[in-house]
Amino acid sequence: MLEGLRGEDSIAELCRKEGINQNLYYRWSKEFLEAGKKRLAGDTAREATSDEVKELKAEARQLKEETITCEHREFPTHWPRIGGIDFGWDHPFAAIELVWDRDSDTVYVSRTYRLREATPIVHAAALRPWGARLPWACDGRRETLEGAGVALANQYRAQGLDMLYEHAQFEDGSVSVEAGLMDMLQRMESGRFKVLKHLNDWWEEFRLYHRKDGKVVKEGDDLMSATRYGTMMLRFAGVLAPRAKRIADRPMGAYAWMA
Repeated sequence: MLEGLRGEDSIAELCRKEGINQNLYYRWSKEFLEAGKKRLAGDTAREATSDEVKELKAEARQLKEETITCEHREFPTHWPRIGGIDFGWDHPFAAIELVWDRDSDTVYVSRTYRLREATPIVHAAALRPWGARLPWACDGRRETLEGAGVALANQYRAQGLDMLYEHAQFEDGSVSVEAGLMDMLQRMESGRFKVLKHLNDWWEEFRLYHRKDGKVVKEGDDLMSATRYGTMMLRFAGVLAPRAKRIADRPMGAYAWMA
């Protein structure tokens, strides 16, 4: 059979040599090839679920994590920053801070916050220390909290957060989730997206982020969504200038007309 498949001698010559009918040879050949196809299909299914392949996938995921992991560091004060918010109640409210190195076009996830079933007053109190002039990007599709008549962005604006007046979108006005994810992925693959190593809640979501039937599973992705909003609105990132001293904090001679 194998000699016939190699094609070194004609089928007729091989059949004469072995004393078999050519029709019998062709039937055996067909059965041999069909058995081979089935075996290969079986091997493919086996390999797809084998421990070796799982280990390879884990190594590939680990490699991606290593390329975007960054040790804790202090960032230059002149690097622009922007926050991203994913509103939530029954699922967690989530917020992140991005720091942007414009020279290398590298984005750093520098802070995270995630909390379930709390009001804008509570969240804003936790986020205000990040910077009074930190611009915040958010999703425009969820305008109000359940039972609330005032737009969520306005509620956070009233609590002292500098909410952008445009909801998260690309410069052309598009809001595609896939485009946002692709932008983040391209940054990761090119070394222009980094996440501080100690942000465990962000890494937890990153490791669980997945697709089903080709679509992103929108569960446990609160910080991922906040990161996407901030990245989409990166053009609005600003430098956080230190607050000017209040007049009451200055020495008398600094503003007295007789000084």
